[in-house]
Amino acid sequence: MGHPSTPSGPPGSSPGESSGGRSPKLTVHGLRDTWATLAMGSGVHAVVVKERLGHSTITITFDLYTHSTQVMDADAAATVAARVFGR
Repeated sequence: MGHPSTPSGPPGSSPGESSGGRSPKLTVHGLRDTWATLAMGSGVHAVVVKERLGHSTITITFDLYTHSTQVMDADAAATVAARVFGR
């Protein structure tokens, strides 16, 4: 009978680097974080993400997912520049 795999590599290591080729353990928290990151990166309004995650304030959502908004910042600047300069 098989046994659950547990990643043994250091944080930030690639899956399979030192875990014998096994995928990292998938957690509910990991799925939640992935959903929120993908939602923010796809343009889902932060208020919708906040409500879906059950955060009491938008500040919590932004504090946790600022890395997503930094990526979106460059896209927003390019989009506005294209509208302003007709590109």
